[in-house]
Amino acid sequence: MTVGSMDIGVLYQQCVQGRVQLDNEIESLEGHAPNTAKIQRLQVFERQFNEKMDAFQHALLQIKSAMEKRKWERYYSQLLSDKQGLRQTLENFGIQNYAQDRGDLLGGSPTTFGAETELQNLVKENERLNTMNAQIDDILGTAANSRSRLQDSNKNLRNMGSKMVDVAGQILQSTGLVNTIDRRQLEDKLLVYGCMLFCIILFFTLLIWKRWRVAPEDVPQPLEMIPPT
Repeated sequence: MTVGSMDIGVLYQQCVQGRVQLDNEIESLEGHAPNTAKIQRLQVFERQFNEKMDAFQHALLQIKSAMEKRKWERYYSQLLSDKQGLRQTLENFGIQNYAQDRGDLLGGSPTTFGAETELQNLVKENERLNTMNAQIDDILGTAANSRSRLQDSNKNLRNMGSKMVDVAGQILQSTGLVNTIDRRQLEDKLLVYGCMLFCIILFFTLLIWKRWRVAPEDVPQPLEMIPPT
């Protein structure tokens, strides 16, 4: 850890202590209107807390490391939110800001409050820019991943298309082969049936021809008349 990060860590702890101290003083009011001494005490604690916040903000602007700076900016944003909440609570009790009261006493002369507000706005703008940069990086990363996935899908579709063409060619070849086999089976069936029909016709022809063709020697001779005795 660098010396700067150690210093800003100490400043952060001081800011937390100042916030807790001011918060405890506000809680001690218990909803009652504060007297003049209590108002001055609360303004002193608020001024000390604001001075610690200014020192913390100044140390934050001196950090060079972007990662470490983002970490402490988150802490500063939380403290700034707490500061605004405490300021709103004090206003509910009718307690004005110490810097504002001093400016009113000096006739509206500029104080460090405007510079502090400007610095806070700059810090907020820096935080928004960092957030937008992070979001843009995420979007670009997502777009790059989507592009790579689309390219892979395109390659897969091309491979599937070539495979489908090959399958279609194989199907056509198979269809032609099946048609040839069916045609040859039909021819074989016709040949077998024709041979069977020819054999049947030949068999009956020979049978009829043999039955009706009688040889001369097979004709029975008439019996000779035997004279009576």
